[in-house]
Amino acid sequence: MESLLEKCDSEKSFVSRLTRILLKIKFIPLIEDKEGLPKFSFFSSPVLASFCLYYVASISAFSLSFLFFRISLSQRKSDEYDSIGLTDYISFLSFNFSIFFFFPLTPIILGCAASKAPKISMSVNLPWPKSGLRVIICEFLAGCGYILSVGPSTLYYVSDAKPDGVIFIIISLCLLILVCLFVCFCISTSQILIFSWMDKTIEKMEPTEIETSISNHVNSCLEEYDTLNKALHFYFFFYFSVLQFSWIFSAYLSVTNLLNMKDEEIIVTLGSVLLSLRSCGMFMVSFCCLCNLLHMVEAAENLRNR
Repeated sequence: MESLLEKCDSEKSFVSRLTRILLKIKFIPLIEDKEGLPKFSFFSSPVLASFCLYYVASISAFSLSFLFFRISLSQRKSDEYDSIGLTDYISFLSFNFSIFFFFPLTPIILGCAASKAPKISMSVNLPWPKSGLRVIICEFLAGCGYILSVGPSTLYYVSDAKPDGVIFIIISLCLLILVCLFVCFCISTSQILIFSWMDKTIEKMEPTEIETSISNHVNSCLEEYDTLNKALHFYFFFYFSVLQFSWIFSAYLSVTNLLNMKDEEIIVTLGSVLLSLRSCGMFMVSFCCLCNLLHMVEAAENLRNR
């Protein structure tokens, strides 16, 4: 694996260089087997380091953000916070659970997929995927949408918080933003790498030498496709399930915020502007989750159609 990484330095492929950096920081937790090929093992030190650095750290920061926010509320604001409808509360809790408790597992899932297709994932000339820019824009909008949906609501409670509580609210908001940025990084990076592997496989399916026999080329293409298909099987299942789950709840919450504007008591309490911001933010998140699903389906269909 080290020889593969050394070759990456001499190549111009940005994705190959990115892969090397992710390997060094244990974002892709792989070890080297006896033959010098990358190998994934749940009981290896890279996986343990990845789990602690990314999953445990992000979950802890997210939990602390909620704890700091909770202890900073005055009694009146606390009662007001608890008065949220049960259905809306469970929906928002489920949405946050799917986003902040599942997506930080991306490094481990990505490492498992990379080890099953090392000739593709560790290639020295991985191309930049055609949908790479769309993925980055989509995740940027998703992060902005989530911050827009929770930021104004959090700052609203500063107005009547305890003097010391204002600091805790600011800290909780900063921690939430950091975790949100990390989740966006996980999603965008993993999708860029996965789509790059697919584009690399599609390039392989184009015969480049006239003297190459058609039968050998077809067998090579089928082998490459079968390898990538097995490698990405669980990845697609995981992302499709979590994204669809998040999409449904974020769409529901965006509509619910609009419907709540008809409630005069809520408008007096939170204000129509605040509810509008929350609704727009959750709609942006819902739209971006749908776009991510469509990106994956499009990539898979393009690969299959080849």
